[in-house]
Amino acid sequence: MGAFSNVTYLPPGQGYTNTQEVALPFNIGGNYYIIVRTDANNHVDEHHDEDNNLTASAAIAVNLVLQPRPLLTGRFIAPFPPSTAWGGQPVAVRWEVENTGDAAMRCLDWETRSHLDKRDH
Repeated sequence: MGAFSNVTYLPPGQGYTNTQEVALPFNIGGNYYIIVRTDANNHVDEHHDEDNNLTASAAIAVNLVLQPRPLLTGRFIAPFPPSTAWGGQPVAVRWEVENTGDAAMRCLDWETRSHLDKRDH
């Protein structure tokens, strides 16, 4: 959810307080815990006392709110692949992909793949 640098020197017995706003992921629901890991990159040599660098919040009940998402739907269009063919023979296939979802696609780098399968999907 975030990484936050600390450039302060902490003498023995001293501490600091940090407040950050972090975004919860979309499309989640249920009880979650926010975990804070101090010295996350292991830059401070604490010798044998590294086992207290992790702390968890009390449970946070996150209400599921489904965000509008794109939904890509593919379908074959005429001419369909032939009902019979010889192994090694090229066959022409034609399909279209439609976004039937509630939101525009934000990703410009996606691909459609075809493969051969014995199962009827």
